Amino acid sequence: MNYKNITRKDWIKILLKITLPILERSANGYLKKEMPKGAFFKEDQYLEAIGRIICGIAPWIECKENGSDFEHSQKKYVTSLIVKTIDNITQTNSPDYINFAQSAQALVDTAYLVQGFLRSPILWHLLGKEIQERLILEILKTRKFNPGDNNWLLFASIIEAFFLKYSSVPIIKKRLNKGLKYFSTFFYMGDGMYGDGITFSMDYYNSYVIHPMMLDILQACINKTPSAKYNKLYKTAIVRFRRFVEIQERTVSSNGTYPIYGRTQICRLGSFQALSYSIYKNQIPESLSKSQIKGCLNSLLCNFMDNNKNFDDHSFLTIGINGSQPGIAENYVSYGSAYHICNFFLCLALPATDSFWTCQATEWTSLKLANGTDIPQDHALHDVPYRHIVVNTIKKLIYLLKLRLHRYA
Repeated sequence: MNYKNITRKDWIKILLKITLPILERSANGYLKKEMPKGAFFKEDQYLEAIGRIICGIAPWIECKENGSDFEHSQKKYVTSLIVKTIDNITQTNSPDYINFAQSAQALVDTAYLVQGFLRSPILWHLLGKEIQERLILEILKTRKFNPGDNNWLLFASIIEAFFLKYSSVPIIKKRLNKGLKYFSTFFYMGDGMYGDGITFSMDYYNSYVIHPMMLDILQACINKTPSAKYNKLYKTAIVRFRRFVEIQERTVSSNGTYPIYGRTQICRLGSFQALSYSIYKNQIPESLSKSQIKGCLNSLLCNFMDNNKNFDDHSFLTIGINGSQPGIAENYVSYGSAYHICNFFLCLALPATDSFWTCQATEWTSLKLANGTDIPQDHALHDVPYRHIVVNTIKKLIYLLKLRLHRYA
C-alpha cells in the first residue's frame, strides 16, 4: 500500500482482521479455550483484549453513516458479536465468564471497556437492560481496588464517569475527581506533557491513556453535571492536548516510522491514539491539517500493518511491534495487551463523507522537511505562570512528604 491510496475500506479491513479473531470466539464462548497460553499468558488477558477492542471500535459503531454496503454489514455483524460477548462474560455459567474482582488488573481493563461505552451510547443501549445490569454488577466489583498515584487514578475516574452517565449507582466523588485533580496539577510537566505520577518518564502513556482518557472523563462530567470547575479543567486539557498532538505528529519520520522508546511498546500503533483522537474529536491544532494527519496515519498503517507477520497461525496478534518480537515486552503484559492498537482507528468515527476521508493524504512535517519544504517554527506551550510553578512545586513537595510519611507509618 501507498499512504496516498489507503481508503476507509482499507482501514476497516485492517481493524476487522485484528478484532474478529477475538470477538468471534468470545461471542461463541470459546475465547478462553483458544486464546494463546504461551509465555505471556495471564488470566486477565481476556478482559484486557475485549476492553481494548471495544474502546477502539466503539466510535466506528457510533458513526450513524455507513460508507458502503460492506461497511454496513460488517458493522452490524461486529455489533452483534460485542453484544453476545458481553452477555457471555457476565454469565457465571458461561465458559467465558470473567470475574471482574479476580485481580487489580481488572481495574485497568474495565476502564477501557467503559471508555468504549462512553464513546458509543448506541452500543450501550443495544446491550439491553438485563445484560447492562449484569455488567454493572461486575464493574462495581472493581471498586475494591485502590489505584496508585499514577495513570491508574484515571482508570478509577472513568469507571465513576461511566456510572454517572449510565446508571443510578451513587458516585464516589473522590474516585471521580482525584485523577483529574492530580493530572491537571501535580503530574503536569509542561508543554502538553504529563508525568505518569510525580516524576516523568519518556514513553507513550500520554497517548495510550492520559490525554484521551482525561478528555473523555471530563466530557462525561460536563454532559451530566455541568459546572465551572469541569469546564475550566476541560479547556485547559484541550490546550495541552493540542500541543501534545503537534509534538506527536513530528515524531513520525519521513518514511512513516516512529521512535521506539519507553514502556508497553507492544501496543503497536496504539501509541498514536492521541493523533487519531484529534481527528475523532475535531481538536486539530492550527499548525496541522486533516490531510496532513491523514498522510501521517496512513504511512504508519503502511509500514506496520500491511503484512501478516503481526498475526500468529490462529490469527491472534503476536507480542511485538512489527512481527513477533517478545524481547521488547515487559513481564506485566499479556496477549490481550496487544489489542490496544484498536485505539489507532478512532478516525472511523467520522462518516465516509467527512473531508478526512474525501481529501488527498498529504505530506506530514518530517516528510515536508525531507523534501525541502520550508515550514514554520515550532513553539513550546508555556501554559503555567511562574507563580503557579512555585505553588505547584510546594504542593508536590508536600505530596512527596506525605507519601514518605505514609510509607514509614
